[in-house]
Amino acid sequence: MDCEELTINVRSPSLPDILVVKASLSHTVLMVKQSLRSVHPYTPDTSSQRLIYAGKLLKDQDVLDNVLHKGHDISVYTFHLVVKPGGLHGAPPTPKPPIKESAVAEKKTEQPPVSPVNENISIAVSPIPTAVSSPMPTPSTSYTTAAGPSRSPLSRAQSTSNSNMESVDEPQIVNIDGKQYLSISPAVQTQIEAYEKYLINYQQYYADWYQWYNTHYVANAANMANHSNSAAPSQPTSTSPNNNLGQEQAAPAGPVNGVEDPEVVRQRAARRAAVVWLGTKLLLALFILTRNASIPRMVFLYSITFAFFLYQTGQLRFIIRRVRPWNARAFTAATPGSGNNNHPINQPITRRRIIERGLYTFVASLFPSYGHDPHIAEALDNAQQDEAMPGF
Repeated sequence: MDCEELTINVRSPSLPDILVVKASLSHTVLMVKQSLRSVHPYTPDTSSQRLIYAGKLLKDQDVLDNVLHKGHDISVYTFHLVVKPGGLHGAPPTPKPPIKESAVAEKKTEQPPVSPVNENISIAVSPIPTAVSSPMPTPSTSYTTAAGPSRSPLSRAQSTSNSNMESVDEPQIVNIDGKQYLSISPAVQTQIEAYEKYLINYQQYYADWYQWYNTHYVANAANMANHSNSAAPSQPTSTSPNNNLGQEQAAPAGPVNGVEDPEVVRQRAARRAAVVWLGTKLLLALFILTRNASIPRMVFLYSITFAFFLYQTGQLRFIIRRVRPWNARAFTAATPGSGNNNHPINQPITRRRIIERGLYTFVASLFPSYGHDPHIAEALDNAQQDEAMPGF
């Protein structure tokens, strides 16, 4: 069994072909390296050879009978050969990329010969490279040029860049006093004029409608209130219709003769029962969900339940208001009787509004802001500041 002849296929990354070596189980790895040196085209030294089998580096004194796996009957094995640098004799040098002499010659031939040019001919070299270069004029060539305005290369480059900027449909940014502003295009100017005209027409329409409402609806409501007061003898009469309206509106606010309305009492009791029933259900759900739960999970569940309870009972509401970009001062001045009304703009700023504004700003800041041009953002901020200070 020890004299059994084996076939060893040797693969090497430096050789495209597979080397075949004959050996037996009694041979050592050093003997295989000596046989491999006679087969290898570059005859590497045995000291520079490294043989690898099954992911293991073989030593020179190892015997093939102990190295090879004899679990299955095969007579062909594959080794991997790695040679140290400098161990190859007669190895070809690493090929260097050839220099394209033809390309250099073509470049030399493409360059036109430098020759003296007539003094009457002025040539302006463009700073922008072109794909097709025109040949240089020679002294034998005669030119007739018509008189006209000459353009320098700088102005030509500026006109080219301006034409490219006009062809791109993007917002134009103008630098004024070190700040970025959005320039108004003709299309945007037309839209602004149409919007201003719409505001003027709407203000006029609203003023007419408000006048008609005061002359018809309010007068009819006052007459109906007078008729109702005259038809009810038990109620005291008054000469002012406004006082009658105020008394009718303020009557349901408190109990009449110390007795509350049964319907109001029933509705209040129903609301209280609904709140108690909702709290009972939520407590039962919390008891089931928080059994053997961790402290963070309990805090999370209690917070969600509390917010849900407030929302269902009407104590918590989310209001989203859309701010329209229109001039409130001009609209208020054009509206008749608007000075006597409590307009939302003139209301005092309360702590609740400050908290709502802060929460809204915090939630809006959580959204990603990448992918935006900082110059456009600065221009929009400057435009908003200009709208906030129309007097300056």
